[in-house]
Amino acid sequence: MEAKRTPRLFITGDTHRDIDIDKLSTKKWKEQKTLTRDDILLVAGDFGLPWTLGEDATDRHLLAWYEEKPFTTIFVDGNHDNEDAIRTYPEITYLGAKCHQIRENVLHVERGEVLHIGGHKVLCMGGAMSVDIERRTPHISWWRDEEGSFLEWAHCQQSLLTEKPDIIVSHDAPESVVEAMFPEYAWIAPTSSTQKNFEIILREIKDGATPVKDWYFGHHHKDRMMELDGIRFHEVYQQIEEVI
Repeated sequence: MEAKRTPRLFITGDTHRDIDIDKLSTKKWKEQKTLTRDDILLVAGDFGLPWTLGEDATDRHLLAWYEEKPFTTIFVDGNHDNEDAIRTYPEITYLGAKCHQIRENVLHVERGEVLHIGGHKVLCMGGAMSVDIERRTPHISWWRDEEGSFLEWAHCQQSLLTEKPDIIVSHDAPESVVEAMFPEYAWIAPTSSTQKNFEIILREIKDGATPVKDWYFGHHHKDRMMELDGIRFHEVYQQIEEVI
């Protein structure tokens, strides 16, 4: 009897609806041709779909494009994701985590949930602060709950302690990590409650509460990796990284 194949996990950064999806074309990411529905592409926020409540023609076209892919797409939400629209989709449990099912093979993983993929436990926490709020319109291009609520952060911390994940995927990162990885602009970026709450999560990890080895995040539109205190922090944007 043939042994069951272990699912493969890939992580990439912001896709921004149709702005940054070229990296997922078969021309640029040839390896996808070898994947199956059991394999997961995890997008670290700012997926951008659906952008319109009720879905417009562009939403439907792009979601059909993802649905035709051979793998399953899961995303955490970023600050440029329509929370009003996402919450209208049915909630299911997928790979042990509560998710909104946007399409059969396109899902949004809720904040503080843990995906069980192969031998990995992946703690997912969406949300971030928009630095361009003044140029955005509430419920059209900006959503008030873009950063996590008290209950969502409490759930995230509880999941960290009870599930003991080895990977975290989020949209933003702890304040100290952002300052260390992006010294060229961190001094002008306002500190968000998301970054401060991630500092609490990071403190729990350092205290030995959980064996997190890798933390992937988007938001800052760069591809960069830095190891700090035994944790590899991966800022992903155009790269598609496979988790082994």
